[in-house]
Amino acid sequence: QPYFGEPSVFVSYSRGDVFDDVVAALEDDGFVWWDIFAISQHEPADVESIADAVAACSSLALVVVSWRDPQPLGRVWCLYELWTAINLGKDLRLLATRKNFDDFQSILMVVPYIDVRKAQAANVDDKRRLFRRILESRRGGFVEMNRQIGNALQEGLARMTMPPLHEAPPSALLES
Repeated sequence: QPYFGEPSVFVSYSRGDVFDDVVAALEDDGFVWWDIFAISQHEPADVESIADAVAACSSLALVVVSWRDPQPLGRVWCLYELWTAINLGKDLRLLATRKNFDDFQSILMVVPYIDVRKAQAANVDDKRRLFRRILESRRGGFVEMNRQIGNALQEGLARMTMPPLHEAPPSALLES
């Protein structure tokens, strides 16, 4: 089997998470687009590169290593990638390591408070560039972006594949 090919999944994750945990959450979906192997996000042209990469993939996989501290939801790059995928009509998949299923409800408490204006970036120039791009898009600015991301995440969480009942710890099941 070849090691390189056309990616079908754009991987969005926080660089603050442990690399092995991010890899463990990925499913065997064939080829993925992963920024650390393709670009340096600190170049001005990379905002366009990210949008083009998301457009070239059929889905975006948001890797959340910890439900209690979902780092991608506090990172401006991840939120921008997610928002781009939403606006392009891409399939959104939330991925986590199996160890996180016992704390599934924690992320439900975080989603309503996502605010891209409070999101962090390692490089302040990146944050400025992304914010400018968001405002220039004429898609409703930060308030609309937050609403779209919140709705998409709630839908994604509702569709998320949980482990089979015989494997899931009791706390992984949402109460009705």
